[in-house]
Amino acid sequence: MLEVILLFIVIVLALVLYHERAKVRLIQQEFEMQKRALEEQLRREIAAREELLRRELAVKEEQLRKEAELKLAEWIKEKEREIREDAIRRSVAVLLGRVGEQMAPLLMSRELNFDPRDCRYIGTPVDYVVFKGLSDRGEVEEILFVEVKTGKSSSLSERERAVRKAVENKRVRWVTYNLRGAVEKIGTFLERDIKSVVEGQMQERLRESAQSPAEKVPEPAIFSIENS
Repeated sequence: MLEVILLFIVIVLALVLYHERAKVRLIQQEFEMQKRALEEQLRREIAAREELLRRELAVKEEQLRKEAELKLAEWIKEKEREIREDAIRRSVAVLLGRVGEQMAPLLMSRELNFDPRDCRYIGTPVDYVVFKGLSDRGEVEEILFVEVKTGKSSSLSERERAVRKAVENKRVRWVTYNLRGAVEKIGTFLERDIKSVVEGQMQERLRESAQSPAEKVPEPAIFSIENS
């Protein structure tokens, strides 16, 4: 009898333990489902917030762009007159500089006492070389190296200072250079090259005529006038 009771108790305990395990498994499954639902909900909320932030950022960027364009347009409108005036002043300064350089012989001839026709424009490294007295009397009293300045500053460039230093130190001399010998050599070379080219062309034509059959000379056409 005792064994039966013990067996019954063991069976009851086993049933209770099985039932409790089933309840635990069910609770775990519910917990996992709730966990997954919460994770999905969190992902959706995060995605929605990110999308909202992107839209807000795009709206802010568009607002800032429009504000920047508006401010730029206002600045251009305010500065347009100044920019135009500055461009006109620069253009006038360049034009006056060019006119001044062209008018320089007439303007400085009185101060330096020479005929404007004595001026020779070379541009670089100095603007003019003046042969004073050459046009009027046929004799050169002196030679002037003239650099024309039209701006506020009359400072010289490094090359201009080098020319001035050479003149002041009297490192100036006259040189007559005859190109006849060089020209004759060049002419001799050219003549020789021309002869060789012509001879080559003649030989080429002779070879072509020897290889090709003689062309027949066409007979002159005879025209007759019938009496009507």
